Amino acid sequence: MVFVGADIIRLDSVDSTNNYAARLVELTRPSEGTAIVAQYQQAGRGQRGHTWQSDFGKNLMVSFILYPKILSGPSLFDVNRTIALSLHDTCAELCPFGQFTIKWPNDLYAGNLKVGGILLESSSRGSVLDYVIAGIGLNIDQQDFNGLQATSLLNLCGEPGRKEEALYILRSSLHRRYGELTEKNGAENIRRAFEHNLKGRSAFDAYSYQGKRIQAKVKKTAEDGGLYLQTECGETLGPFQPRDISWINPEIAN
Repeated sequence: MVFVGADIIRLDSVDSTNNYAARLVELTRPSEGTAIVAQYQQAGRGQRGHTWQSDFGKNLMVSFILYPKILSGPSLFDVNRTIALSLHDTCAELCPFGQFTIKWPNDLYAGNLKVGGILLESSSRGSVLDYVIAGIGLNIDQQDFNGLQATSLLNLCGEPGRKEEALYILRSSLHRRYGELTEKNGAENIRRAFEHNLKGRSAFDAYSYQGKRIQAKVKKTAEDGGLYLQTECGETLGPFQPRDISWINPEIAN
């Protein structure tokens, strides 16, 4: 089995680690599990066109190149689940009292503050995934987020300088979780673990849906990653895609 992160390319500055990884795949087809780590991203990207802000050298910014031999479509979100769980594992090990949860579909939170995020990009040939680039940002030592509802492991646990330790743990966890996808019932186990760690499972939160504000809690996810919510009166809504519904952070809600 491939060891994820066995080969590491380290960069001082780059437009984004995902962009660099994509260019590398097209030019040289590096070994599976290759990791690209940067001290700074000039144009770091998040989901749905958002930018990823990070001070130079303060946080972990890494992209992993994967060649999963699984069908595209629903199975692609199993890779997303795997990456999200690996990031959750990493933070839980580094900061056991952080109370981390995965905010659907791919952010990591401590309470109502964002700690990390994932940008998954893929290319398919027909119905088969050609490659997946898993970009991960994890706030390690940054303390000022310019008013954003975000935090870092330093703020949470008070221990600085753990970026290399975080990379090591992340590589090990991703190696284990990624390998689990190939095992019998592995994808189903990944899905259960992902849902168990989702933010909003056990309490009702506010969401914006069809121009209205509703109170609901996370019920489950569909095979393709769509989200089902349950309202206070017991009605099941969904499945939703990220563009359909948005969580309202109580830290900034009016």
